[in-house]
Amino acid sequence: MSPKSSLAQPAQSVSRALTADTAPSTLYIERVATYLAREWDTAERQFRRCLELRPGDALSTLHIERVATFRKDPPPTNWDGVWHLTKK
Repeated sequence: MSPKSSLAQPAQSVSRALTADTAPSTLYIERVATYLAREWDTAERQFRRCLELRPGDALSTLHIERVATFRKDPPPTNWDGVWHLTKK
């Protein structure tokens, strides 16, 4: 197997995984983009929509909680999207 084809396989696997359940996966990717853009109201609405499609989705719930935190205490201007844990 050539290096090029071995690199393509994981990408194809991810692509297949994302399209296997297109609606929630596509919605989730779009929601993360609004979250990273600090569009808190839109991000929350969109993550809640994901929860309607997949009740109990842990990642959507987590992002909704983080949006609430960032509304009260916004991340720094140089925020790279990483959530830093402050407690053990």
